[in-house]
Amino acid sequence: MISSANRVKNYAEEVHADEIIYDSIGVGAGVKAHLRRTCHITATGFNAGGAVFKPDAKYVAGKTNKDMFANIKAQAWWASETVFLIPGGVSCIWKNIRMTNVSSINLPMAC
Repeated sequence: MISSANRVKNYAEEVHADEIIYDSIGVGAGVKAHLRRTCHITATGFNAGGAVFKPDAKYVAGKTNKDMFANIKAQAWWASETVFLIPGGVSCIWKNIRMTNVSSINLPMAC
């Protein structure tokens, strides 16, 4: 967990990110303390088992976010998959976070 947190911190500093958002439940609970000790970027935890973000917003024709996702964790993983799997990167706004032209980040699935 510390190794993954360090990789995220280093990448966030490299791209001059304003905020790091992490799953604060379970193993992720130790991330906040580690980032507070080692990083000047704001670290914000979210409950990955929490409710879907903008549940009634249209996801695709005939389906809302709550129709597609069981919780915010599933929604967040899908959002990150969309960003990283489209060749050349994308500009994606999710939960007021802009990720622009991200082509790759070398992090294991466990983080």
